[in-house]
Amino acid sequence: MTRAGESGKSTIVKQMRILHVNGFNAEEKKLKIQDIKNNIKEAIETIVTAMSTLVPPVQLANPENQFRIEYVLNLANQKDFEFPPEFYEHAKTLWQDEGVKACFERSNEYQLIDCAQYFLDKIDIVKQSDYTPTDQDLLRCRVLTSGIFETRFQVDKVNFHMFDVGGQRDERRKWIQCFNDVTAIIFCGGESSSYNMVGTGGQSGPTA
Repeated sequence: MTRAGESGKSTIVKQMRILHVNGFNAEEKKLKIQDIKNNIKEAIETIVTAMSTLVPPVQLANPENQFRIEYVLNLANQKDFEFPPEFYEHAKTLWQDEGVKACFERSNEYQLIDCAQYFLDKIDIVKQSDYTPTDQDLLRCRVLTSGIFETRFQVDKVNFHMFDVGGQRDERRKWIQCFNDVTAIIFCGGESSSYNMVGTGGQSGPTA
């Protein structure tokens, strides 16, 4: 499968695995919890950062939430963040602020992961110590694909070998390794709404 980053290649592979390869085991689901929490962190960071960079900028509906924005922005460069309870409190309160929601509605003007709303709406669930991701959570979880990953499955006695490749520009040189004996290529075009969005390469519209 080919296309630019964030076009849905990995999601299709995960769907095939859930449908045809018995899905994900308990250990694999546990390992995805950190990625899902990182999606929440990235989503709220991106939105509140965009509030001041958009033209015209977006103001908080409740100015008293400004300290929460400062808290979130201070996390931007922390690699090994532990996600304490106050993080979820600040993220949830900001997500409920109408100014933050207004900025989210303008997400076609900046680069925001497509699972942002899904996981920000699930903060109260994800923060629980006994949280276990659902299949839908795993499908929505966004993780940068680096390298080449093969998934094998069988449908009606036909064997399929599906290769997921990274779509970012520095990953595309690796694609040539996948084309020996290929019988079909799935080109992921993404949603039609994506044609009016800033791409991962920085330009408007879909990246090629």
